[in-house]
Amino acid sequence: MFHHTALFPDELWPRGVVVFGMGLLEGEKMSSSKGNIILLEDAVKRYGSDVVRLFLMGCAEPWQDFDWRSELVETTGRKLKQYSELIRYSLGVDNSIVERDIDRWLLSRLHESVRETTEALESFQIRKALQHAFFEFIRHVNWYLRRCEPRAETLKEVADTWIRLMAPFTPFTCEELWESAGNKELVSLSPYPVSVLDEIDEVVLAKEELVKALMDDVRKILEVTGSKPGKIHVYLAPDWKRLLYNELSSGKSMGDLMKNPELRVHGTEVASIVKNTRVDEIPDLVFSLEQEFESFTSAKSFLEEVFGCSFILYRSPDYDPKNKAKASRPMRPGIYVE
Repeated sequence: MFHHTALFPDELWPRGVVVFGMGLLEGEKMSSSKGNIILLEDAVKRYGSDVVRLFLMGCAEPWQDFDWRSELVETTGRKLKQYSELIRYSLGVDNSIVERDIDRWLLSRLHESVRETTEALESFQIRKALQHAFFEFIRHVNWYLRRCEPRAETLKEVADTWIRLMAPFTPFTCEELWESAGNKELVSLSPYPVSVLDEIDEVVLAKEELVKALMDDVRKILEVTGSKPGKIHVYLAPDWKRLLYNELSSGKSMGDLMKNPELRVHGTEVASIVKNTRVDEIPDLVFSLEQEFESFTSAKSFLEEVFGCSFILYRSPDYDPKNKAKASRPMRPGIYVE
């Protein structure tokens, strides 16, 4: 525990020592007397040092018991390979596409990840930091690549930041990727990323969540009905429902709501919505009708490709055979699969 006193000058001594939890092997306590142990040297030879580091940091916080499971270690190795391939792909894209909302979405997620990773590291929550920096952000990049033709400048910014963000976790892999990106100095000597809050665009984040929520709702309908869609009709909530949500968020009572003539004319529906809606269910950001319509319109071709049929958006329904428009809520449209 005190070897650093002989190896390093005082100013380079560690500021703390972490005592790890028990080591388990396939769910059983490791014991040299029983012979069920994994030697670090053997693990590194078989899987590579970065995979071993990544697995140990990802399976438990430092003070918790870790459970060495060979199948999960191999999965971690495949995940690290996926990360490397995403970085190398990002460095190879070459085009001059103008920045779009989906690009701002990915860059917003990037700065969110930097912020959340840094906060976790500062409180010694290594596993939590890795979830934000690695596993969650891989999902964000994969969604972006699925969602659009990638923009070279966006991916290069992501690659530069993501390599530096992951360097403490997988140093050898990140040094190789950093050199592949054309950098001369070591990534370990480069500045660690800093989150810029102004770069986190809450509006574009909410827009993309709208699209994801619509996809989830359509999938659930298709699972229940077992049908193949020919057309999908999407009914957006009218403006009075958006007003209602904003009023409910501000703490208005039913009596206060009925004083508003725009809501009073829909009194029966207002009462039903109030009865079946908890305030904590109302989104923090409620788009206007036009904002919501624009969000779905920009994703229309993507949605049609995913589901293999046409999507028809309605601000106000001129075709609603199943009365699905009545079920629409702000940020949660009514859906009829035909």
